[in-house]
Amino acid sequence: MTDLISAPGAAAEAHGDDSAPTAVLTPGDASTDAMPPGTGEQPLAWAPVEPAPKKRHLGLWIGLGIGAVALGAGAAS
Repeated sequence: MTDLISAPGAAAEAHGDDSAPTAVLTPGDASTDAMPPGTGEQPLAWAPVEPAPKKRHLGLWIGLGIGAVALGAGAAS
């Protein structure tokens, strides 16, 4: 990827030759390896979303257990 923003104080000569002609690419010149099929042979579809894992709520269960023990100890005393 080309850095389009120059650093403060950078020399203008460090960016290359701006007088070189720009090459124009036609669709026939582009590589079709990364392009989706345009002939309709294979339909495009997104992958299914995996369900989120269930939360265990381990802290809640431990807290409820300790609370029940504390209430039981307080009632027994």
